[in-house]
Amino acid sequence: MVKQIKSGQEFAQAINSPQVTVIDFFATWCGPCKMISPFFAALEPKFKNAQFIKVDVDEVRDVAQQCGISAMPTFQVYRAGKKLGEMRGANPQQLEMLVRQHAEGANAGPAAPSAPYIPAGHKDITDLVDQSQVDCLNQKGDHSIKGLLKGTSTLESDVDEQLMINVAFQQTVKLHSIKFVAADHDTAPKTIKLFVNRVGMGFDSVDGVEPTQVLELTEEDYAVDKATALRFVKFQSVNNLSIFVEDNFGGDELTVLKGIKFIGVSGDTTNMADLKKMGHEH
Repeated sequence: MVKQIKSGQEFAQAINSPQVTVIDFFATWCGPCKMISPFFAALEPKFKNAQFIKVDVDEVRDVAQQCGISAMPTFQVYRAGKKLGEMRGANPQQLEMLVRQHAEGANAGPAAPSAPYIPAGHKDITDLVDQSQVDCLNQKGDHSIKGLLKGTSTLESDVDEQLMINVAFQQTVKLHSIKFVAADHDTAPKTIKLFVNRVGMGFDSVDGVEPTQVLELTEEDYAVDKATALRFVKFQSVNNLSIFVEDNFGGDELTVLKGIKFIGVSGDTTNMADLKKMGHEH
């Protein structure tokens, strides 16, 4: 049964637990709060590694203020006193994704070692891509970006070598790097232009918009233990990412990607090492 917090002391005890704690900040007069409340309660038996609590923002005002609550419902996730994630609104699918991201396997013992191209303080956040908001222009029907992200197919260009991939994330993220996996050398993307938070980019948009970053990939970028680093200071608040593949190594009309991984952190997480680096970037 989901516990309702009655005091600041109770709240502090809950969020400082080594167990993942998921909090529903609600108001009794809030319609969306009432709508999603049964769904929130139903998550508790599904994620036994987490504890679920509710906070009435009018009843425990100091806690709501301390947590920066300005809209209801708001859901926050804590572990050992550290805030791991947050979402606003009554979206059941997004709420379950938030809980799954932080609660699944939280107490399952030591984590598997990260891929060699993932630096300390970052992780593979490809699972945060909103599959319903992904598209790619000039893709072959049976070799699509959705198939690539699901691991069921390669991504291949259709009438020429160019691709325009538009990716939306389920929450704001900070991107550190992108891992591109090639099928072979000649068909691998070479020049890639990235555009942050430009919704609905098309081929005719490219010339009129300055890219956030231009990547000139080399063979080294496709090494098993390498990912292509981004200018992290420019990718601090990413909701949408447009990836324009301009050409490939072989100069052919067919471009093929065998895999793509996004490396970074969710937008409410701060990596102190990267903050120090950002202070030196201009």
